[in-house]
Amino acid sequence: MAAILSRLKPSRRWLQFSLRSMLFLMLAVGVRLGWFVDRAQRQKRAVEAIEAAGGKVGFRHERLLLDPCVGIPDTVPGPGPAWLSRLIGEEYFIQAIEVTLPANRSPNSQAAALLSDLPYLTALRIDGLQQSDQAHARRLTTIKRLSIQTKAGVDLNCFVSNRELKSIELNLILQR
Repeated sequence: MAAILSRLKPSRRWLQFSLRSMLFLMLAVGVRLGWFVDRAQRQKRAVEAIEAAGGKVGFRHERLLLDPCVGIPDTVPGPGPAWLSRLIGEEYFIQAIEVTLPANRSPNSQAAALLSDLPYLTALRIDGLQQSDQAHARRLTTIKRLSIQTKAGVDLNCFVSNRELKSIELNLILQR
């Protein structure tokens, strides 16, 4: 009788998961997806604040399509599948890599404070460096090219801690 029961006992299949394993997998996927969505939303808010302050933002997909012989194309296709960009939004596929902050922005503008929400930022141009910009500059660790137009006597030590920084262009404005 024992021999018959041992033959009738089903063997475990290769891809059989316990409920605990499945819940852990769903938790891990949810945490990763939440982090991805949060980063995209923070980048979207930063880009909106920079553009509201009169600044300009350059994206990686626009930069890769530039051909010096042809010039800037009239229409630049967005990154990622077009149908998915229309469905969930383009902000999940774009990467802001260049920012220009104008000199005539409000001192209360949050544009400089939100620069750290752009994780792929590699080039920054600041026309008219403000005191509030210096306070937020220490968090910018991915900048490789920095261009600053400022008045004489402004402290630039806030940019020294960036190890990725390869070039700095400094234009001083002399007041009479």
